[in-house]
Amino acid sequence: MKIGGKEIKSDYFEVIPVIRGEEEIIFKAQPVGDYVEFDKLVKAPVPPKGLKPDNVTFNDIENPAYIKQEEKYLQQRTDWMKLKSLEPSDIVWDTVNMSDPETFGNWEDDLRKLKFTNYQIMAIVNGIFKAQGLDSDKIEEAKKRFLASAQ
Repeated sequence: MKIGGKEIKSDYFEVIPVIRGEEEIIFKAQPVGDYVEFDKLVKAPVPPKGLKPDNVTFNDIENPAYIKQEEKYLQQRTDWMKLKSLEPSDIVWDTVNMSDPETFGNWEDDLRKLKFTNYQIMAIVNGIFKAQGLDSDKIEEAKKRFLASAQ
């Protein structure tokens, strides 16, 4: 496929080097294009119905139980995206099972057990977000280059 006359690669990934003493560990983060697999595993919570004094029903999105379910769902979705993004790294997780949403959040604990620091984990997460196109500096640089070439 081409956009603006430029061939677009589908095999893009962000390289995330983590240096630990003499050891170099290279993580690769790919963009996650959709959540179809996740949606098959985890159903989005549905708010309970509430009843107003005038007998009108409404979705009670402020219900504490629903809010807790929604927070859990969004955390699992984010953790799944991070794991899916890191697939090119060929990681064999100790306690993560990609078919068990209850384990998605264990990825960070697995890294901590290997003595990865908070800063190293943050670097990995930042690389994952960059792979998703969520790097405002890169977006601004690209915009400036485009505007400069358009003049």
